[in-house]
Amino acid sequence: MGGSSAAAARRAAHIADDWFPPLEEKLWPPYREECIKLGKPDPGTYPKQGPIFLWIAANPEKAWEQVLPHVQHQLQSYSQWTQEAFGKPAGPYAGKQMTPETIRQSPAYKVLTPDQALELVATLGQHSVLYLNPLLAGIDPEISWQMLKLYEREVHPYIR
Repeated sequence: MGGSSAAAARRAAHIADDWFPPLEEKLWPPYREECIKLGKPDPGTYPKQGPIFLWIAANPEKAWEQVLPHVQHQLQSYSQWTQEAFGKPAGPYAGKQMTPETIRQSPAYKVLTPDQALELVATLGQHSVLYLNPLLAGIDPEISWQMLKLYEREVHPYIR
């Protein structure tokens, strides 16, 4: 479950099997405290975060062509929703140009080869999280399966 408030963090402790904080460490304590209060395992300190969207590809340039329209759609949708809810884009969508170039340069969205993904894992260390989001904003399931199978073969066996 995702969310960007302390209330969302506490809700996640109650109804979800984990919580996806929007890269804001300050929102981790309410989640952790609620898990402990409920008698669930302590999720520990805030883990180091990988990109919120990680795509594994043998050919990153081709993969960007396939996934970038979906990433743009997600970002534009969230921007529109926060605009409607708060009168202006909020959170990570506030005041940012969401061009193909800025998205590709963002640390939040990465398309990496298996070797680059393993380098990222090594950089993040043991207490960290990687997020694969294979069906982001309508990505073709066939393309998603190809990515997941590549991850399964060439990345997952080499990480804890």
